[in-house]
Amino acid sequence: MRHLKFFLVVAALSLVIPASSQVTWGPKIGINHTNLSMDDNDVFDADGGVGFIAGLMVEAMIPGTSFGFDASFLYARVTSSLINKGNFWGEVGAKRNVNRDYLEIPINFKWKISIPAVKKILIPSIYTGPTVSFLCSKKYMYDDYVECRTVKPSWRFGIGFQILKSIHVGVDYSLALNTSIFNNIESFEGIKYPPFKGKDQYWSASVAYLF
Repeated sequence: MRHLKFFLVVAALSLVIPASSQVTWGPKIGINHTNLSMDDNDVFDADGGVGFIAGLMVEAMIPGTSFGFDASFLYARVTSSLINKGNFWGEVGAKRNVNRDYLEIPINFKWKISIPAVKKILIPSIYTGPTVSFLCSKKYMYDDYVECRTVKPSWRFGIGFQILKSIHVGVDYSLALNTSIFNNIESFEGIKYPPFKGKDQYWSASVAYLF
């Protein structure tokens, strides 16, 4: 909950940027590669996978400076698998998909680095900021043993390139600030279910066309 409150504070601060800011917006698409980082448990290892993102992006730059922010509203597919490493849940090495869908809202504070010789063609930038992801797919999987967190805060770091003013390309890394999936059932009918936890870590590459 405190991560969500922090995100809301950051979102409110971003709205303080003056109304005279240079605002552009447009569609954004991309791909992501998720690495599900598991705790030290006796049940699962994990394998990553490639997903996608699609939605809208808004950018606001403070006039007369190289600083501003962008916010996106994205549908995100996160793809990963649990790999059985014991004999509790089927054959050793067997994979079970834990693909999930999210409404993802990243807010990035950015600095554009203007290089006079190429600024009309290419402007690099660096950015960082919080993301909050709201689960859109099912919360429980595999007879309710696996539970997916419904609100997932994370923090991202990235580099970007503005090409010919309208095309914005970005590559970033995101780290979940709390557990993304975990065991929901501790025991059932006298059978103890081994605990586990996993955090999403993922790279994404995207392109936006802003008007």
